Amino acid sequence: MQRKSSQRGAISFVSMLMLAGLAVAGYFGAMYGPAYFEAFEVKQMLREASNMAARLGTDDQIREFILNKSKQIGSHWEIVDGEERNIPGLVLLAEDVFVNRDDYAKTIVVQVKYTKRLDYPFLKRQKELTFSPSVKESTRPVHW
Repeated sequence: MQRKSSQRGAISFVSMLMLAGLAVAGYFGAMYGPAYFEAFEVKQMLREASNMAARLGTDDQIREFILNKSKQIGSHWEIVDGEERNIPGLVLLAEDVFVNRDDYAKTIVVQVKYTKRLDYPFLKRQKELTFSPSVKESTRPVHW
């Protein structure tokens, strides 16, 4: 009989460790998850821009497409009327968008660089993550 009670204690301790592990994973998932999901969306936008490179004439048009499309992705912090608010849209400047074509190899590399602020819940601390996703695609026309 005493053995069963000691086994219950071991199972309870393991359960508490697993519960604590899940809580820590949930905490960091809630903190880092949105930033990395936003980075995934930015990479998808870059793929879309690089696929359009054959249709869009100049690098400036591709840059403009990226700047406009980034306003529909994620959010950023901004001070409005003396109060800090989370505003929809990713803020990119023209100098944060890099478009490099190689006409000889018929490729294009599209890259952006941006910083995302993370707030640690319950700790009143902040951290900045810098992302610089890039995509390299062929600019050769597709022949069906």
